[in-house]
Amino acid sequence: DFTIDPLTHILPLLYLKNDPEMMVSIARTFKALKTTLGELKNYYSEFQVTQHIDNLNLQRPASFPYPSSFKMDDNSNIKFIYKDQLCDGKLIFRVQGQNGEFKDKWMVVKFTQKYCKEVHKFCEKKEIAPELFAFNNLSGSWKMIVMEYLSDNKYINLYSLLKEKRENQKDLQQKAIDAAKLLHSGNYVHGDLRASNIMISIDMKHIKIIDFDWSGKVDHAIYPHFVSKILPWHPDVDCEKPIAKEHDLYLLKKSIESNPF
Repeated sequence: DFTIDPLTHILPLLYLKNDPEMMVSIARTFKALKTTLGELKNYYSEFQVTQHIDNLNLQRPASFPYPSSFKMDDNSNIKFIYKDQLCDGKLIFRVQGQNGEFKDKWMVVKFTQKYCKEVHKFCEKKEIAPELFAFNNLSGSWKMIVMEYLSDNKYINLYSLLKEKRENQKDLQQKAIDAAKLLHSGNYVHGDLRASNIMISIDMKHIKIIDFDWSGKVDHAIYPHFVSKILPWHPDVDCEKPIAKEHDLYLLKKSIESNPF
C-alpha cells in the first residue's frame, strides 16, 4: 500500500529576473530537498529491519495522512488511530481516540486548505452542526479539523434519504431551509448548501449542516477558483464571486426538488 503525490508545484528552472519571488521559491525548494535527502540518507543508513516485511504491523497505512494526534484549546494532546476513509477522493477519515476524554471515541478528521471555523462554531451553538473538537493549522496552509462523528445508526445523509422516502420531501425541505436561515441569521453564508451536505437524524427531529470549506461572512466569503458546472447553481454564481444568502437557498431547494446531487 503506497501513495504518490507531488512534493511541489511545477517550478520553471529559468533565470526570471523580473520575478524575484519565483526565484526565491525555487531556491527554497532546492534547499528543502537537500536537507530532506540528507536526513533520509542518515535515517536509512541506520535503519535495521527486525522482521520480514510481510509481517510488519503498520499502525498507519500509506493511504492515511501523517498526523496521528491533535491539540485541544488547552494545549492537551489527543492521539487517534485511523479506521477508514469516509469519502473516496476526499481527505475525510473516521478515527478513534486513544487517550483522555476522547479514549475510544469515534470522530471525523478532515484535512483541507480552506475552512471557516467561525461559521462551524456558530452553527454548533445553534445545534445545527456537528460538535467541533479541534482546529489545528498544519504546514503548507493545510488545516486539520476534528469533529463529532454522526454515526449511521443516528444520522442519514439527506441525499440518501430523499431517494428512500420521497413522500417526506416537503417536510425535509422545510427543515433544511429553516437550518439554512438559522445559519444566515449570523450574517453568514455557506456556499455549497446542497442535499449531500445536510444530515438528518433517524427520528427526523434534528438536522446538521456539514462542509464549511467555502463558508464565511456575507460580502467576504467568495466562491473558489473552480466551481462545478453540473450543480443547479443560482444564475448569479460564478468563480471568485461573492457568495450570497439567496444562492444558498436556491441551491438547497433545487438539489432537493430535482434528483438530489
